[in-house]
Amino acid sequence: MEVFSKKEYEFTNNIAEVVFKGGNLLKYLHQNCPGYKNYFTQLEADNMQRYIENYWSKESLGFHLNPLF
Repeated sequence: MEVFSKKEYEFTNNIAEVVFKGGNLLKYLHQNCPGYKNYFTQLEADNMQRYIENYWSKESLGFHLNPLF
């Protein structure tokens, strides 16, 4: 059993969806994390995208288990 914040769970799923559908991750981050707009650069977005493409799966993150919110 895993315990997650529902908001964090949904946010991480949305980020992964943007990446796997070929969307603009930097634009998504700027729109959805306005307080971090100066932090997220194209380099940060590219690094995050590579990480998601190579390592993201619900199984590896424990999301396939019965998460509790």
